[in-house]
Amino acid sequence: MKYRYLTPEELQLLEDELIQFLIVNGIDGPEWEKINKTNPDKAQELVGMFSDVVIHRSLEKVKFGEQGTRNRFFIFAFHDEEIELLGCQCKNSESDISTFELLLDVIKNKPSEIELFRQTKKYQPNREQEIFSMMNNGLLLSEQSRYDLLLKLYTND
Repeated sequence: MKYRYLTPEELQLLEDELIQFLIVNGIDGPEWEKINKTNPDKAQELVGMFSDVVIHRSLEKVKFGEQGTRNRFFIFAFHDEEIELLGCQCKNSESDISTFELLLDVIKNKPSEIELFRQTKKYQPNREQEIFSMMNNGLLLSEQSRYDLLLKLYTND
């Protein structure tokens, strides 16, 4: 597996898509019931394949992510070939910029406390697997408007 098994709740929500996936792979309803009873490892393998397809398709649609700690805030743009990072670091350890809203407040009221940095890097091992790994480590999905707002800070320097 490249990613993870979908939870029973996720599978239930995607029941129609799972049925279509099984049909495309030559498995109808009665055959699926038979596999579940007689070969649960094969059934698990098929669910794993379906899970990978669903998660991969979802990750292909991810364009922006964000992550913050008390003194740092990052927005990531997931381009085709590389990740772009817009980072903010707070020079004052008393200020909290762990969320976008808190960051905006510090930028508005104490702009001299914010240090900006920007980086790009190639994906390792590939785009979707890197995004998946980042999400498992606390990355939250974000919006282009947030990225655009921070980008203006970098272009105004």
